[in-house]
Amino acid sequence: MSLFFPNAKIRVYRYTETGDYDDDGEPEFVNKFIAEYIADIQKKRFDNENSEHGNEQKNQYIANLEPSANVQEEDIILYNGQYFKVYGLPALWNHFLNHMELTLFELRVPPIKLED
Repeated sequence: MSLFFPNAKIRVYRYTETGDYDDDGEPEFVNKFIAEYIADIQKKRFDNENSEHGNEQKNQYIANLEPSANVQEEDIILYNGQYFKVYGLPALWNHFLNHMELTLFELRVPPIKLED
């Protein structure tokens, strides 16, 4: 079980079609601002059986936030000046401490076309 102690402000962006087309007739996309939330973000911990994937592990985080948050798989999260991508579907925990849990991968290159 993961405890939810909100201590960070995050911004959520979603890859969205703009309705415009480029010179080749391809649709254009932008990472559109969706919402801002307070979350608890912690480095993801691994047991020894996963140690062979060290580079992937050190860039993973867990974020816990309110269960009604509008966050989807592949969304971009901006936290403390760093960008992350939501990996997998958000997990909803419905017990005495209801919350949404996200697995985040740190992005090494900032996403293009962020729009507020």
